[in-house]
Amino acid sequence: MIQVSLESAITLYFVITTLMIALPWVYFLLLKKKRTKPFSPVKLHRCEYCLSSFLDAEARKIPRCPTCGSYNTPSNS
Repeated sequence: MIQVSLESAITLYFVITTLMIALPWVYFLLLKKKRTKPFSPVKLHRCEYCLSSFLDAEARKIPRCPTCGSYNTPSNS
């Protein structure tokens, strides 16, 4: 039989418990860092005529409403 002192058993228990928590945490932190995509500048507009909201991913100077097709003045927001 292996003889282990009480201090060694408690220390081993805390080390194993800490590793079981820390290793998956670091792994998923690094995995999430690799998966994040850079932010693309998308602007939210509201049509002046039909009042529908739409996103303009192309950042045009004069956005066009996809619902009614009218051109809108660029917003400053």
